Amino acid sequence: MKRWIGFLLPLCLLLSGCAAPAEEAPAEPSPAPVYSAPPGELRLLYDDEPGSLDYLVTDSETALNIIANTVDTLLVFDSTGRLRPCLAESWEYDAPARTWTLTLRTDAMWFDEAGNEAAPVTAEDFVAAVRYILTPETDSPYASALFGVIRNAREYYDGLSGEEDAEPVDFSEVGVSAADERTLRYTLEKDVPDFPARLTDLPYLPVRAEQLERGNFGKPENLPLSCGACILAAREPQAETVLRRNPRAAYAEEITVDTVRFVYDPDAAVNAPAAAAEGQAGYAALSDENAARWLGDAALSRYVCCERRRTDRSVFLCFNFGARVPESGSPDEGAAGQGVEEKYDPENWEKAVNCEAFRQSIRRALDRSELYDEAFLGNTIVPAGFTADYAGRADRGDPFDPASAAEYRDAARTELSGLGAVFPVRALLPCPGDDPDALRRCERIEKMLESALGGDYIDVVVRTVSSDDFVTEVRRGGQYMLLECSWEADSFDAGTWAKPFFQPKDPDGSYGRGYRYARLARAVTDGTASAETVSEYFELVEKARALTDPSEREDAFARAEAYLIEHALAVPLGTGEPGYAVSRVDLSGCPAAGLGRRSVRGARLAGRTMTREETAPAPVPVPEEEPAPPEPAAAGPETETITSIYKK
Repeated sequence: MKRWIGFLLPLCLLLSGCAAPAEEAPAEPSPAPVYSAPPGELRLLYDDEPGSLDYLVTDSETALNIIANTVDTLLVFDSTGRLRPCLAESWEYDAPARTWTLTLRTDAMWFDEAGNEAAPVTAEDFVAAVRYILTPETDSPYASALFGVIRNAREYYDGLSGEEDAEPVDFSEVGVSAADERTLRYTLEKDVPDFPARLTDLPYLPVRAEQLERGNFGKPENLPLSCGACILAAREPQAETVLRRNPRAAYAEEITVDTVRFVYDPDAAVNAPAAAAEGQAGYAALSDENAARWLGDAALSRYVCCERRRTDRSVFLCFNFGARVPESGSPDEGAAGQGVEEKYDPENWEKAVNCEAFRQSIRRALDRSELYDEAFLGNTIVPAGFTADYAGRADRGDPFDPASAAEYRDAARTELSGLGAVFPVRALLPCPGDDPDALRRCERIEKMLESALGGDYIDVVVRTVSSDDFVTEVRRGGQYMLLECSWEADSFDAGTWAKPFFQPKDPDGSYGRGYRYARLARAVTDGTASAETVSEYFELVEKARALTDPSEREDAFARAEAYLIEHALAVPLGTGEPGYAVSRVDLSGCPAAGLGRRSVRGARLAGRTMTREETAPAPVPVPEEEPAPPEPAAAGPETETITSIYKK
């Protein structure tokens, strides 16, 4: 089978694969304010020519962009991240049977290249797609997305593939069936709270069985039928592919683009930005290098706009709660790359990091607007728009407050002095050596923390590490004290945002090796001052993981995340550096996630290039009232630990 592709496809910007960012500089555009394509046409250059449009097999960016516009999903996210009906008009869950039943729209139809009705979309089309994906000869990269989710999916696949000890399973035992033409059922292997959200993506698309039986599905002689926002009207490989607006779509009023024309250009990666600026193309992504160049040029900068805020990626500052090299006889003894070198005084750091006031002083002193574009900042680990207002439920406001940071600093100094800590506390902050932007951010963190809190309180040491070794040696090996980390969602479940921090116990009741980001479990196993706080966070996550109702589950994970943030176990930064593009299409009304994020549904053509001001996402709202900072602790060795004093 092909390499594994996780269920959650990259939630990339619409048609980003049509003009992949290039390292060499683009041609200079000559000013041409008028879009030269016919009215209502979105023209896109691409250089990734898919060998097939078999969407149940291909992972070609161009093919997926075409299919996202021509084949609808059962459900769709709207532009705010809420699930809406699409090919399915309703859905319900039978918890005891672990079965989802979906009712298809009566007017859902397949259309041929001329826009003529070919057949109704039926439940059997979804059954045929699952059977095709789970056939080893198909070599679909999406089979693994069904394993452990759809009942007997793996068993059926292994039985056909001749896996050792695998017993053949009849397809009737697989958890997908058509009760009638409009009634589709999925029976699950286990409770999957985010299953409805998964129905917005590729493994759950329909396909006509007759087309699969004909052979060469996706080739020019057997192109997929259409049931989406557009009709696949014409395709000539290495020339162009043309999509026409589908006036019969249930949401036809949301489709304002009449034609999407994919034009093949083997040098699209270089030519597309200038073509978009000149009005020869409607959209082109900019590489980081080219974005910096265009933004630094007064003539070119007016053509640059922001890509949409990502809803699948989060960036945050981690504290390392397990910085010391493991002691002799500990479970981690001998583990490669574990711990920070003695010259950075990891024992002193662990005293500091387990003092909540110390962490809060850093959290309150960190001006995140100095690190990222304000439009891409966030107050939560979960990105805004991931699933409706989940982020809003965990949001505790912008923590930046120099006066509060100073109060926490003074409280931490009192507490830590009583514990024998040495000041300034050294804080090792590694960054990838070949990423100048990451180095710039780390140097700014160093400057702002030492300026706001005092160089006699904290000494941030920025160290560059080879990018090839960074994840293995630094993040997984625990060779850091502070670290800018990122996490990309591996599912649509709210629980994905707890995965970097939460660590379940091993069967023997210990945490063992394999620590998550921040190595929080070490605070518990070492019995530090933060043990109670971390244990409480883990318990909140455990309770959330046990829930199956999506709304209750999101509420519970939001409470756990709010606790994580309030106690400064990590500091949210946002969604990372913004992407930039040259675009003549407004994508703000398009679906927020899932395969639909690639579609023109909700897009609006503009007669000129969009600006950064027009496309920058609105900043995440800040709650009206922010929790007041705690009173500093009294001096002296008898003082309670900061953890218990400041626990909310």
